[in-house]
Amino acid sequence: MRKTVKLAVLAIFVIGFLLRFVGTNPGYNRFHSDEGITYSAAVSMIKNGNLDPLRYDYPALTPLVNYVFFKFLFVPLGWLGYYLTHITDVLDGLLKISLPDEEKRRIFQLYILGEREVKALIWGRYVTALISSGSLILTYLLAQKLFGKLVGIFALLFLALNFRATLNAHIGLPDTYNAFFVLLSLLASFNLWQKRRLVDYLISGLCIGLSVSVKYQFFIFTPFLLAHFFGSSSTPMLKKLFDHKLFTAFLTSLIVFLIINPYFFINFESTLEWTKSVSLKYSMGRNDFNFFPLTYFFHVDFGPILSIFVLLGMISACLKKPKEVVFVFVYLGIFLFVTLYYSVAGFYVRNFVSITPILMIFAGIFVKTLYDFCIRYLSVQKSAVIVTLILLVAVFHTGRNAMINSVYYIQDWNYETIVKKARLFLKNGDKIASHPFDPLPEDLRLVRGNFGTETSYSIAEFLKDGDTFALINMDWAGNQFYGWMVRSFHRSFWNKPVEKMRETYWGLTIEEMLKYTVAYASKPWQAPDANLYLIKIPDFKKFLFESEVNFGLDKADDWKLIHQSDLNNPSVAKVSVCNYKNCLCFSGLSGDFDIGYFESPSVSINGGYIYRLSGKVNGVVAGAKSDKNVFLRMNMLDSNNHTIFTSVSDRFDGLSSQTLTAYAWADESVSSLKVGFQASGPTASTYCLSDLSLEKSQKPDGSFSDNFLKIPAEDYIDLLYPFSHGNL
Repeated sequence: MRKTVKLAVLAIFVIGFLLRFVGTNPGYNRFHSDEGITYSAAVSMIKNGNLDPLRYDYPALTPLVNYVFFKFLFVPLGWLGYYLTHITDVLDGLLKISLPDEEKRRIFQLYILGEREVKALIWGRYVTALISSGSLILTYLLAQKLFGKLVGIFALLFLALNFRATLNAHIGLPDTYNAFFVLLSLLASFNLWQKRRLVDYLISGLCIGLSVSVKYQFFIFTPFLLAHFFGSSSTPMLKKLFDHKLFTAFLTSLIVFLIINPYFFINFESTLEWTKSVSLKYSMGRNDFNFFPLTYFFHVDFGPILSIFVLLGMISACLKKPKEVVFVFVYLGIFLFVTLYYSVAGFYVRNFVSITPILMIFAGIFVKTLYDFCIRYLSVQKSAVIVTLILLVAVFHTGRNAMINSVYYIQDWNYETIVKKARLFLKNGDKIASHPFDPLPEDLRLVRGNFGTETSYSIAEFLKDGDTFALINMDWAGNQFYGWMVRSFHRSFWNKPVEKMRETYWGLTIEEMLKYTVAYASKPWQAPDANLYLIKIPDFKKFLFESEVNFGLDKADDWKLIHQSDLNNPSVAKVSVCNYKNCLCFSGLSGDFDIGYFESPSVSINGGYIYRLSGKVNGVVAGAKSDKNVFLRMNMLDSNNHTIFTSVSDRFDGLSSQTLTAYAWADESVSSLKVGFQASGPTASTYCLSDLSLEKSQKPDGSFSDNFLKIPAEDYIDLLYPFSHGNL
């Protein structure tokens, strides 16, 4: 039995180890803004011959760990590999072992670090994967000491297959390091609780100093203090407070922090600026419960079953070992208070990687409780089979996502793939609407057009700009869909509000464009990357049109108001429909997701034709500036009146009068359409629609979409509407 347990522990660890290392190269693309904290800072230390991390929003331990691995392992191996690959030059005397400083720096930059330091980026990810693997061992040891060997095995399994832990093991961010040193500190504090020797206090102080040097989470002191008081229960309170060993531990942690972070005090003013910026970024002092992280755990990271196991495990542990639960909860509780209530840090769900091992321990406690229950009435073998099946069901959701992440992170970066594919469609002189940093083939003479919320963001607007292609980056496009993740508790969502987000201008435009995709490079949401789609802008203007319908807006009572769930909110202005002068007007139009629009009655149309919708929009106040959120839309319907797709116009830009135009190709499945007049966002002024007409191309074009890829919505829906910030 003992041998079986050891083999089980080893097998689980190997699985977790492989999940973390498979996919580190190439892994996530090189452009994560915070990853420089690890590898880039370590490279800077090597180049400059100092230990200055340059950024002070995080303490310096993470880059220092990378620095040690880089300087004493990866850089020597890099030089060894360079000389081995140039061995003939060495033997011929063309390459000397001892190089001049300038030549040495050149080779170091180009060949050892790689282009844009890409090799150092991968080194940092190897180190992060190793640290994440170390957390597996520490979780097993901590769970075993607190709650027994079986709990340790279950917790190890849950963490080994955890999606977020695996994802973050592939990206060089401090959260993985924080999890490791938090566990190390908890383990040291528990040992102090058991033994109370001076050496245990010194080790606890050392581990606390290291933990605080990863993130400024000083509340890691709280489990240590509890361990001190729990371990000396027979000692008078006053003596506990003034125990010299307690002060020795505090002094040790302070010295460790000062040794690791001297530049934070040398550049103290800069440190204050960094910490202020972090405080503003996280809205410290918000004091409003953020429900989103809990829904993320339930739906995305842990899955429903494992989430329930965590909750029930907490209850079970409180009944069985209350002191051990309090010991862990003093850290866990403060962490959750800060991330869920005091700030918006919970919006960045990668922060919770730090406490995931603790939560997995609680899940393990519940499974151990189930095993104890089974063994009362069944044999050991039957109980083991039942528990094994329960474990498999519990880890299926998160384990599947973790495996998908690792498998897809073996593939090339999407940035590189899309450039290769784009060359098949682009030619010199093409004008491409794209974001400034998105990749385009450098060997072609291309014109980069505007693609942004304040400039152009739809096919209709790209047509006005003369663009021939557009490059959608889901990282940029998804930026419009994070608002629901930081809502106040009373307006929060339990499920991701996909259907609401799809009705915004930002959702409608991107989904319309995706109908005209000619090439793309994407990975599933479980493997976040820059997911890129090359769109060929249809040349709708080449068609000749004839009048189909002139909408009589004097009968505007036939139009329906859509998405009005928030209109009873006093802060939302009343909607008004004016029937005079043949126009349709609204003021303050918004809804549950800042969506509200008027929809026309159904109009029968013929499939295979191109349709053009035009309407004049007037602002009541001449020249009043708008937020560019008023537009027209065409909902294409099938024979069952279900919307197949929607096309949108350009946006009203604040002129006193502007004609908006939308185009759509109706395939054979379309039998009717409905026109909408919409605001996607709050409107401060009143806007009126008039001269609304629908035109049809003189000839059908049945082959219009033959050259476009047919991408099912389920392939991109979780990329455009992410589960978390960038799905990271």
